[in-house]
Amino acid sequence: MPGRVIGEYVRAVQSSGRNARLYLYGLFLCGLGQSIFSLLFNLYLRELGVSDAGIGQILSKISLGAAVAALPVAFLFRRVSSRAILVTAGALTAFTYLLLGSLVAPELLLLAAFVSGMVVTTFRLSIAPVVMREVPPPLRPYLFSAAFTVLFLAAIAGSALGGAMPHLFSAIRETPRLTLRWSLWAACAITLLASIPFYRMGGWTQAAEEERTPSLWEQVRELTEVDWVLQLKLALPATLIGLGAGLIIPFLNLYFRDRFGLTAGAIGILRSRAPFPSSWRRSCSGPVS
Repeated sequence: MPGRVIGEYVRAVQSSGRNARLYLYGLFLCGLGQSIFSLLFNLYLRELGVSDAGIGQILSKISLGAAVAALPVAFLFRRVSSRAILVTAGALTAFTYLLLGSLVAPELLLLAAFVSGMVVTTFRLSIAPVVMREVPPPLRPYLFSAAFTVLFLAAIAGSALGGAMPHLFSAIRETPRLTLRWSLWAACAITLLASIPFYRMGGWTQAAEEERTPSLWEQVRELTEVDWVLQLKLALPATLIGLGAGLIIPFLNLYFRDRFGLTAGAIGILRSRAPFPSSWRRSCSGPVS
């Protein structure tokens, strides 16, 4: 039975079209780079001497940038091709990650973190519009599931690989700050590679029912017709979960390091056994934790 189910999913993905497959490839590379970065970034900040309060400020700016960009990005996906948005977002994500892994001035780190949150949220919001645009209705449930599976596999692989990277770079230079920085730069390169499959995606397939992009006025009118009371009720549980997760998950790496003296490799193994890709989970219901 499990083999039959897996075979059905594989056949559905294979028949969903070239664009959908390329999107899954790019999503895996993007998730892999983000998982590595999220594992090591706050450890790197601690090596820079940033306090817990300072680390919290930087991580909060990532979430703030994501919140600010969420609505404009949603409108953008309705008016611009997926390929253009995803390629640009991949390049900008890699660039902002490079800044976060290179800068040391607190003010510049805060600014780079805010911009990083804005561009990373593009990938968080891309699953639904890409699947709806590129895949026929009967295959959409399979592609939604495949996208989330790809992200969790990327989180597992990224945690294990990210934990091993500082140890590999320590053979060149044993300075913890440099090995963590080089590992973050490697995560930037992997994230940038995601732009390649995104770039190879073709034009719109118009798999969705609508054959035209609604005008800006029609989109604004749709917002005015939304039942905002119902939306707030639906958002309340996610808000409470997000508040709890924001208090715990971003600091788990530091807790394992400071409380138990675990290395980045050991922390990566722990995360690969029970991945919590916070950079995706809050959005897929993913800033970097």
